[in-house]
Amino acid sequence: MCNEFFRSLGYKGTAEWCELNPGQDPIEFWLKSVFPERVYKKSRMLVVKKDRMPAICTWGFTHPTIPNNVVNNARTDKLKTAMWAGAFKHNRCIIPLTGFVEWGEQYKYLFSPVGVPMWGIAGLFNNKDECTMLTGGPNIQMAPIHDRMPVILHKKDYDQWLIEGGTDLLVPWDGEMGMVAIGERKEKKPKPEKPSPQGELFA
Repeated sequence: MCNEFFRSLGYKGTAEWCELNPGQDPIEFWLKSVFPERVYKKSRMLVVKKDRMPAICTWGFTHPTIPNNVVNNARTDKLKTAMWAGAFKHNRCIIPLTGFVEWGEQYKYLFSPVGVPMWGIAGLFNNKDECTMLTGGPNIQMAPIHDRMPVILHKKDYDQWLIEGGTDLLVPWDGEMGMVAIGERKEKKPKPEKPSPQGELFA
């Protein structure tokens, strides 16, 4: 599923959109995260915790039994498992982003907000300052590309997710999404060979 996303607003734009608690020094967070525009596994990044407090986390939970394996997506149908249950109950966060990337069968697509400057994705964090995003069922646009997508929250639901949690918000995004192809697989699937004309079989 998603292992790459973008954040093009910078700290100031993100802080304003997410209405972050001003109790933290923004310069400190800027320097700690370097606020990368393009985020991959193990990137240091800003997330929003309870009371709209900004925090710096590393993207991806270290797998409990496979130390070198980093899990950056938590499936909504697996939240009762030992891997995610504790964080889902106690450590929820929001991951601000301006677009995420997903591969289709042949092309790489960038999905971005329409009508709003950015999205807030439902996320989890742990006591190692690692975070992960939740992925659930696809909406109409995503269904032809992939059977899952990040759980995008409406801004009015940010505090409900951070304070109460629950599964009622973990539904496919019902708003508009921009979608554009930004890459193509280098190895294309071979086209099926045309059958030989029947006359050639007896030549």
